[in-house]
Amino acid sequence: MAKTDRFKKDHQNLMQLAMELSKHLNADVLAKDAAPVCKLLTKIGTELLMHTMSEDSNLYPLLLKSTDQKVRDTATTFQKEMGGIKTVVKGYFDKWSTPAAIQKDPKGFITATMGLLGSLKTRLDKENTVLFTLVEKMAA
Repeated sequence: MAKTDRFKKDHQNLMQLAMELSKHLNADVLAKDAAPVCKLLTKIGTELLMHTMSEDSNLYPLLLKSTDQKVRDTATTFQKEMGGIKTVVKGYFDKWSTPAAIQKDPKGFITATMGLLGSLKTRLDKENTVLFTLVEKMAA
């Protein structure tokens, strides 16, 4: 079992949740009842938080201890990028954490959510292809 298997599974779960959320992005429905979407957002937020905490405590320390400067530099870059991403994600969840906030501006919520989901996919793809490849090469 590769050191990255758990992280890849987390990525699959997050993308499944993102796809489920995207099915609920209908302004007319959200204007009437956003409670189901809020429950789903809570689940996504929890999964994302657990995943990033695991990366911070297990993945990055391993990469930062590498004797290969390229590995350390890549890990540092990813870690710095993640700090900025966490700020954006926190702002998103702070703004859209209640059904009332979503119902007040369903179109704004949809726009923000599509942007967040696109950014999430881009980041997960980058981790899968770049970061996890480094970990797997280190283990080989």
